[in-house]
Amino acid sequence: MISLPKIEHPIYRIKIPSIGKDHSFRPFLVKEEKLLLMAKESNNNNDIFISIKQVINNCSLDSNLNIDKASAVYALRLTGSAVTSFSPTPDSFITQTIGVGSTSVGRVLSYDNVTGVLKYWQDRTLAGFNTVGTAQTNPQYGYDLTRFTSSPTSGGNLTIVGGTVNLSISTSFSGFTTSINNKTYYLGQNFTNGLSNPEVKKYSGNIIYVDNRPAIRRSSSQKEDIKIILQF
Repeated sequence: MISLPKIEHPIYRIKIPSIGKDHSFRPFLVKEEKLLLMAKESNNNNDIFISIKQVINNCSLDSNLNIDKASAVYALRLTGSAVTSFSPTPDSFITQTIGVGSTSVGRVLSYDNVTGVLKYWQDRTLAGFNTVGTAQTNPQYGYDLTRFTSSPTSGGNLTIVGGTVNLSISTSFSGFTTSINNKTYYLGQNFTNGLSNPEVKKYSGNIIYVDNRPAIRRSSSQKEDIKIILQF
């Protein structure tokens, strides 16, 4: 008698946007849950981040996928004669006129002057709000947070303004690798017509843990330190 294969856990196929390929994942098991609980109890943010990455890598059934190469930001592939000399300052503004009276604006995270890839972020402070969440009375770029585009409407263009020079979106480029001087560069994100979306979709996650804590009584003279950790 031939024994049937033993299925230990379900397997799910998920498409990774950065490379445009399907990968297999399994649900995390009790041993992975224990890792997360131990990391939480350590109250060490570095241990928590390491444990989360370890769990994701453990649950990936494809050896060529590494969570360290995932990206959560937007990116542009730029082209022009000044690609190598373009040097935007991190956190500075970049803009694109996408139509009559319509401008996209973002803030620089990083720029690679070899591959021409510029990574940027956008949030509501670029669309009529201050950093504390209050509305501006006369925002420079209006109240609509528009995305950069490879197909601007009438009155728009492909020029990215910012840094020391202006470049254009490389609308002819699609893919996640590029060859320069016979060397292949892996860009970490999948581009379509010079644009790349993040692998993390906002507001698509689920709350998997809620920690209800009692209210804390504070005095008017009490001082508190608040720490915020950002990881890209």
